[in-house]
This record gives sequence, C-alpha cells and structure tokens, in this order.
Amino acid sequence: AEDPFKRYKLTDEDWRNRDHWDAYVAAADEMFDRTHAANAPWILISGENKRSARVEVLRTVRNHMVLHGAHLDGWTVSADGPPDAIRTAIAR
Repeated sequence: AEDPFKRYKLTDEDWRNRDHWDAYVAAADEMFDRTHAANAPWILISGENKRSARVEVLRTVRNHMVLHGAHLDGWTVSADGPPDAIRTAIAR
C-alpha cells in the first residue's frame, strides 16, 4: 500500500511548521486588518470548485467596480452592461 505521507507530500518541515500555526494565523489576521480598505477589501471566496471560484472572483470584482463607479478606457462598468462589452473593454 502507498505511504499516506507521500500521497500528500508531507515533510518533516511541514510537521514542524504545525507548531507555529497560531503565529501564522495571528500574522494573517494582522495583515488582513492592516491592508483591508473600503475600496480594496479582502473577500473570502471558496476554492473547493475551481470553475465556481473563478466565476465568483469575476462577479465580485465586477460588482465592486460597479459599486465604486469604475471606468475602463471610456467604458462605464455597469451591472446591466453586456458581458462582451465589459470583456472587450478590459482586454484593451
């Protein structure tokens, strides 16, 4: 039978790092607190399903741009705009 540790490619360093988990979480929390802003927020998106995650990222960015009245090369991003027009404006 396959060694379960090799299946997940765990090393001794991975196990040592687990001892520092609380410090990693505290550092991440501090980073989020210091870098979160109304015009550039941190938003958690589930990555369990790659396609769904990508769609949700695009939807979130688009909604945020609409909320803040973003303009791209003369295009106004709107919630009602055709996706192809937005895609074309971004591609320029």
